[in-house]
Amino acid sequence: MELVLSVNQCPFPKQWVQWVGCFCWLAFNAYSQSLPLAWGHNSAGTLGNASFQTFAAPMPVVTNGYLAGHRVVALAGGWAHSAAVTDDGRAFFWGQSIVGTTSDGTFLDYLSPTPVEDSGILTNRALVALSAGIDFTMALDSTGHVFGWGVNASGQLGSGNQNPARDPIAVDVSGVLAGKSVMALASGAYHSLAITSDGLLVGWGEDSISQIGDGGQFVQRVSPVAVSTNSAIAGLRFRSVAAGEYHSLALSTSGRVYSWGLNLHGQLGTGDVLDQKLPVSVSTSGVLSNKTVVAIAAGLSFSLALADTGELFAWGDNEYGQLGDGTTSERHSPVLVGQTGALAGKRVAAMTTGAAHALAVTSDGILVAWGLNEAGRLGDGTGQSRSAPVPVYTNGWLGGRFPLVLASGSTANHSMILAISGPPQLSVALAGQLPTLSLRGLSNTLYRIDGSSTVGTHASWSGITNALTDTHGAFALSNPASPARLFWRASALP
Repeated sequence: MELVLSVNQCPFPKQWVQWVGCFCWLAFNAYSQSLPLAWGHNSAGTLGNASFQTFAAPMPVVTNGYLAGHRVVALAGGWAHSAAVTDDGRAFFWGQSIVGTTSDGTFLDYLSPTPVEDSGILTNRALVALSAGIDFTMALDSTGHVFGWGVNASGQLGSGNQNPARDPIAVDVSGVLAGKSVMALASGAYHSLAITSDGLLVGWGEDSISQIGDGGQFVQRVSPVAVSTNSAIAGLRFRSVAAGEYHSLALSTSGRVYSWGLNLHGQLGTGDVLDQKLPVSVSTSGVLSNKTVVAIAAGLSFSLALADTGELFAWGDNEYGQLGDGTTSERHSPVLVGQTGALAGKRVAAMTTGAAHALAVTSDGILVAWGLNEAGRLGDGTGQSRSAPVPVYTNGWLGGRFPLVLASGSTANHSMILAISGPPQLSVALAGQLPTLSLRGLSNTLYRIDGSSTVGTHASWSGITNALTDTHGAFALSNPASPARLFWRASALP
């Protein structure tokens, strides 16, 4: 997948795998035609399509109600609820209200997106990312502050107490987060993880199996604590985190994966089933040998890792085929996903997990799924579980659209994506004589940005940087190494 942009010309659009934009089209945004789609379990209105009906193929989330006039840029799924962030920084939810929205705390089901209260602590704040657990939701704002709402019996909101919150409250910043900003966020069943801008790994919530990685056990952390660096992660910096039911993953900037917590099904990928109180390295003696991982995800009790080669790896529980290796055999070390099925011979560009299923999109835009298919969460039009990837149904609402952002959740029994009518976009804006590049692409995907003074068959492209998009597919690069370049090209890796 390749995107090319010129700051001084307006060339015509090219073929699907290459999109040429120009400076005069900057008002266009890849999300302007984004359509949120959902499928799978819907008993509490989790799909947001104004019904309780289960769907085994992608169906639109209602966008003509409270979402009218808003463009969704991020999604997250919990056990029986969903949430979204729009490009104006507002949050919406649907499904089970978790702790109620009435004065007496009554549980209610919302069948279509409803605004999250933003007249309190979220006033004048712009949210940019979400994560969700079984009964709570966390949100990250543009300044690196974290907020949460929902059940808080295990301290999963990180607020310093165990009081539930119908409306958003701030994560406690009186301890390890004092003076720090958060750059990445993930939620498991009852705990959350975050990475600060200076590379510190922190966690809060239930720590019963040491899933926070601070060496504790049978405790609850109601405020953020540091993941112990007195372990295999000493001196490392991290780019992303993932949280399962009772286990956790972190991806270092060097492309190595570390894990801790419960290991009953081998979900830590260490070659055994021994629980770990502190971070340890996922095994690299097998198929991950010499691989550089660029993205990670966690289900209830299994894990995924995407390499820069486009290969996808999995380990842990495989009762429903959620490892995608064509078997239902539990794996205690990483195995290659998709040797059979719809991913055979394909390169994966992005992926995500549900509780016991997974989704991936290939570099040529094909959306696939595998694992548990109860309530149609694989989206292939059936209820049959799959141990190897199968294509998601494309003869309906997904037909002719490009899957931009994949979303589910480590406790989710449904699937969600953002779909657009064309491929992602690379744009540029000038600040004085120095440009700022802005990439809207696949979520959690590595792109290579190149610059050139000419475009054509004889162009001499020069690499600037590798860009890893965030959970809602965005990346910005200010003051590139070669500011005099007139053209830029972003290519998904692989």
